Amino acid sequence: MGVQYKDLKELLQLEKDGLVSIYCTLSPTADQISYTGLDLQKYHTNFQDLGYKYRKVPIDKIIGFIDCEYYSDVISNITEETRSITWIYLYAKDITRLSLYDLS
Repeated sequence: MGVQYKDLKELLQLEKDGLVSIYCTLSPTADQISYTGLDLQKYHTNFQDLGYKYRKVPIDKIIGFIDCEYYSDVISNITEETRSITWIYLYAKDITRLSLYDLS
């Protein structure tokens, strides 16, 4: 089926409702956390936890391995002098389906 784009507000609501777990593959800086107002560190910790759980899967393949249903993006920085925008992608997985991938 592939990964579907989901508006950030919708994705955060799904997380609030306990339906998905959100993952951030990049380690966020304090500036990025402050700029976005999101708990990016929590999402990165969720991603790191996947690495511990699925030790046999290369870290750069985990998002594909667990077959995330959704992704979204968030602007994490705008640099005026270079006119550049930095985006962070967030991925989400239905937590009721995550246990299907247990390799223990």
